[in-house]
Amino acid sequence: MGFVEIYVTQDEMHADLIRQLLEGSGIPCLLRSMKVGGYEGITLGPLGEIRVRVPEPYAQKAKRLIREAIADEAIWPLGSPIEE
Repeated sequence: MGFVEIYVTQDEMHADLIRQLLEGSGIPCLLRSMKVGGYEGITLGPLGEIRVRVPEPYAQKAKRLIREAIADEAIWPLGSPIEE
């Protein structure tokens, strides 16, 4: 079962809230930081991204949960969904 990226943000706290939301709903979740060690302060562009990954069978449900949480203002929209 492969993991797919479903969301990208540059805010670590935001990524962790999404992880908690998904795991609380029974969806396994990994956060993949693209930050480069030794370069503190680079938080823009690809070098500042944190990518949210879930197993492929859970991708659509995870995206829906994130959209609903943003619409309900349970989490803020500081990132972008990754569309296929």
